[in-house]
Amino acid sequence: MRYVFLLFFLIDSSICYSQILPAQHGVHNKKSANSYSNQQNFSYTGAEQSFTIPGGVNSILIKVWGAEGDNDRAGSDGGGLGGGLGGYAEGYLSVTPGQVIKIYVGESPSCNSVCSNGSPGGYNGGGIGNQYGAPGGGATDVRIGSYSLNDRVIVAGGGGGNAMGSIGGYGGAGGGLIGGDGEDNGVYLGGHGGTQDAGGIKAGSYGSGQGGSFGQGGGMNNAYHNAGGGGGWYGGGMGSGHGGGGGGSSYIGGVTSGSTTSGIRSSHGKAEIYY
Repeated sequence: MRYVFLLFFLIDSSICYSQILPAQHGVHNKKSANSYSNQQNFSYTGAEQSFTIPGGVNSILIKVWGAEGDNDRAGSDGGGLGGGLGGYAEGYLSVTPGQVIKIYVGESPSCNSVCSNGSPGGYNGGGIGNQYGAPGGGATDVRIGSYSLNDRVIVAGGGGGNAMGSIGGYGGAGGGLIGGDGEDNGVYLGGHGGTQDAGGIKAGSYGSGQGGSFGQGGGMNNAYHNAGGGGGWYGGGMGSGHGGGGGGSSYIGGVTSGSTTSGIRSSHGKAEIYY
């Protein structure tokens, strides 16, 4: 009986070992940024930028930061409190030598102290701002294939614009997998943050306006007291009255070993590629 027991134990152990191996083989060979030999940085330019994968490279590490929502002041007491900070995302992408990827770096818009009706949102999805409601910041993303919004593999959400009436309100932070909500002030509501499958809900006051949508922060043209939502995988909703715009969501569904952090980037967005 002793020998039979030992034989059974060895066979059973080999079965367990064979089940562990595939899981180990399936794990991405994650490396820190410091372990790569080369790095390419991309700052805001207001246009798409390109990167061609060099020979011998089959995997890259991508880091992206969304842009901050506008933080200008206006209103009877100069009550603007702050645009939402841009979000952060990182992850690994399998590539082939000669492949061209496109990078879109978000803009942090500025009204130069006093916003006017129809103030443009930040490049790459920031929502429109107006007098007493600032525009939202643009997202930063990387695209492959045909380079449409559907071809984004990683996105860092932009922050919502701040409310700047007699009572100011913060814009929501860029995501995170969910963008932050704009600040509420009494009966005046901030826009909601974008999520992984829907734009942020718009605030209910001051006109019809728009919620966030795929790649675009919500806003309302030529209407007082409406803050723009941040751009993102899905954009944040418009804020109104004394409520801030919602932040856009980030996205890591097209990369491996991805992670996100909410609300850490001031000013324009940026991107870094390690290879």
